[in-house]
Amino acid sequence: MNQTNYLKIVSIALFLVFGAISCWATAESLHLLLASWPKIFCYLVAIGFFIVASIGTKLIVDSLNQKIYVESRTAKLIGGILLVLVFWLFASMPTNTHTFIYRNVINERVNNDIATTQSYLTDIIQNKSEKERVAKLIRDRKDKVNDIHERLNAEIRQPNNPGNGPQTDLILTELTDLNPNYRIHPIAFQGSSLQQQQKAIAYYNEQFEAIDRRIEKDYYDQIKSPNKSDLKKATDAIKNLDILRANIEEGEIDLNSAEDMEKIVVNQINNGYQAVNLNKDFVSFRTDEDEQRYSSTPIITETKRMTSIFDVWGDFMAGKFGGHGFVWWIMLAILVDLAAFIFFDLAFKKRDE
Repeated sequence: MNQTNYLKIVSIALFLVFGAISCWATAESLHLLLASWPKIFCYLVAIGFFIVASIGTKLIVDSLNQKIYVESRTAKLIGGILLVLVFWLFASMPTNTHTFIYRNVINERVNNDIATTQSYLTDIIQNKSEKERVAKLIRDRKDKVNDIHERLNAEIRQPNNPGNGPQTDLILTELTDLNPNYRIHPIAFQGSSLQQQQKAIAYYNEQFEAIDRRIEKDYYDQIKSPNKSDLKKATDAIKNLDILRANIEEGEIDLNSAEDMEKIVVNQINNGYQAVNLNKDFVSFRTDEDEQRYSSTPIITETKRMTSIFDVWGDFMAGKFGGHGFVWWIMLAILVDLAAFIFFDLAFKKRDE
């Protein structure tokens, strides 16, 4: 076997190796995006695209090689560039990158999606947001009432003019301005002895304690709760997400399987998002991004976005893959295809006889 034939066989073999990796990555990406397609169709499309892109690189190389005769050199150069742009730059390279980054981050994304959704569902079930809202209203109202209470006691103890007086009436008017039901009738007493002051303060303390109790009752009576149907959906969703997490941890669900992702994982997490969306008025979202994601229509979960080539690249452009080495995966995808194209060109290099 002469050296030329040996080089050709080795080049074909290496082309098949690198080409197989590229076609696998493209097919896996397509299958994640189009889970309803039979997997064999995705592989046929991937192989077809890759072969056409390889032919395009060969047309470019041959057209630029001035040592050989090429008919319609310019037309073949342009045609080769178009083939590479369409079938590699817009198809093979993006899908390969998608598969590489997907397999690197999907476990993290799914676990985070489940954990975040469950935290909001728990808030709904416990009615945490509404209780916190009412608790804040109670604190604010009590703070105002306590300020009036302290100023009233200070007025009664006023060294230069102790006891009830016009200022006491003004302070108590502030109280009724907050709420007419908070009315306190001034205690009538004569003189300004310490015993009389203490008696007045004890009277007012008792009245203000009653107002404190009334504030709590009035506000807690205002607490809203999700309706039973929506609350049941939240309860069912959080249970199903618990089961989903357990099945993933036990290996019963494969996150790299397009079928498992589409039929089970994406579906269950989507149900969780919908339950949060139904009860969003009872959720205190941690971030504006979370609020937008769980309140949007149609709902697209973080997990679902990972199965889409377009969403993954869109998120990369928006800077959402920091720390995950997205650029490295792009370079890897390019290098795998570049190696395959080089070996293809070496294997089928045109030579003048």
